[in-house]
Amino acid sequence: MHKPKKILIHYTHKGTLGHSTRIQRLCHELVKTHGPGVEVHILQGGLPQPCVQFPKETRLIPIPAPFDSRASFAIKHKIPQQEHLRSHFVLQMAQRIQPDIFLTEFFPFGRQDYTPELLPAIHYLHASGCRIYASIGYPCSVDLIDGQNKSLATTRAQIISLYDKLFIHTPENVENIYFQKTLPTKILRQQYLDFFKAIAGKTVYTGYIVPARPEQTRQRASLLPQKHGQHTVVVSRGGGAVYPGVIVNAIKAQQLLGDNFRFIIACGPSTSQAEHSLFQLALKKYPSTHTVLLHDIPDLPYFLQHASTSVSLCGYNTSVQLMRAGIPGIVIPFINPHSPLPSNEQTARALLLRDHAGSTILPYSQLTPTSLARAIHAACTCAKPTKKIPSCWFNGAANTVKLLLSKTRH
Repeated sequence: MHKPKKILIHYTHKGTLGHSTRIQRLCHELVKTHGPGVEVHILQGGLPQPCVQFPKETRLIPIPAPFDSRASFAIKHKIPQQEHLRSHFVLQMAQRIQPDIFLTEFFPFGRQDYTPELLPAIHYLHASGCRIYASIGYPCSVDLIDGQNKSLATTRAQIISLYDKLFIHTPENVENIYFQKTLPTKILRQQYLDFFKAIAGKTVYTGYIVPARPEQTRQRASLLPQKHGQHTVVVSRGGGAVYPGVIVNAIKAQQLLGDNFRFIIACGPSTSQAEHSLFQLALKKYPSTHTVLLHDIPDLPYFLQHASTSVSLCGYNTSVQLMRAGIPGIVIPFINPHSPLPSNEQTARALLLRDHAGSTILPYSQLTPTSLARAIHAACTCAKPTKKIPSCWFNGAANTVKLLLSKTRH
């Protein structure tokens, strides 16, 4: 009997859901398709996320002294204070587990704060013959493009040289086009193209990774409206790390739209206690039997299949599920005012959803109860897009696992 392949994964999330659920789905796919043929160990580098459940066959290993949370989106946030401790722990786990495959999530395209803790383990594993891969949600490389900082560019090129393959979880030649559109200058656009041309030999576009479906898919079916002709509006803000105004304005917008619109609102698992109080206050001020406020929606695809429209940020998970459900949504792309990057992945994806799924882009700066109500009414009464998105766009989990466990070195 062959020994199981040992897979070691490193990831973090910053209080959002996209990074976690992509890794979660990959783990489900590994266990489902290969069972005892794989042994999966997951190094979790951020704060605990109880809402994200990994298969019982996998081993979740929290890294000591987590520092990443929703505070990472603020001007001042906690930065790594115990790099030596974390670095030693990751290296120790790599030496103890002796994996055949090491997979980092988003790094080396992002998560630069994790360089000190990851590099010793990567160097060790590379020297031992372990295959090293990256799981990257989208072709956002602008943090790697810095024409003025040659030293930084050289360091990152050296890190990338240690990787066997870089898996980008989008269809090929789809999101890249929109990222280029968001870059403000011709020079930056050319740097973006040059970067991806330089790594083309290591890059594989897998298609989108769709989140795993929970076992009880209809446990909340009673929340859907029973009244004939009533529109269902699903409102969510992903992990709940940013933009609380989406929830407050949605509660107020339902009042403006009236009884023919039923709102199912998820505030997000990272919602703070202060935000919970704010949302409850809004519900008290604008009471309605047609508004349901939830902590999160564990089976978002089911609700989107039965919805007339949705209101959401433009994160990876929600966007992928919107495209698959084929409904026109109102998307509010998150833009971090403190980020030094000249581009934004949610802005790029919002343009993609506008063109391929008929979605409406509503900037957060223009979000009011009235503007949201108007956008929802228009989305519910207009014809659904006739252009069907290819099903092959959503095979990212199966494609990635197949490549990970390929017998030939890529």
